[in-house]
Amino acid sequence: MNLNESIENTASVKCPSCANLAFDSEVVCSQCNYPLKGTEQDQKDFLFDQDMRSVDVDTADKQLKKARNMLYYIAVIYVLSGFVTYAKNQHLAGVSLG
Repeated sequence: MNLNESIENTASVKCPSCANLAFDSEVVCSQCNYPLKGTEQDQKDFLFDQDMRSVDVDTADKQLKKARNMLYYIAVIYVLSGFVTYAKNQHLAGVSLG
């Protein structure tokens, strides 16, 4: 390896996607796989895919929150129905609650 090749390998560029410093000789970013040497269409496609994944994560997060809340509601209904059943059984047995 001569001095010029060494200088070329140490030159770095900033990845437009993740701001990671990558060697100028790298074809894709080692951090996020952004196509540094790809065509403009490749780069646009990558950014579009990243945006879609972000939207998918947001949608999944909202769905998880809804599911969690639904489980809380079911648990509350289940516990309340247990108390009601217990009270009815105690009343039918003639035992006071107090």
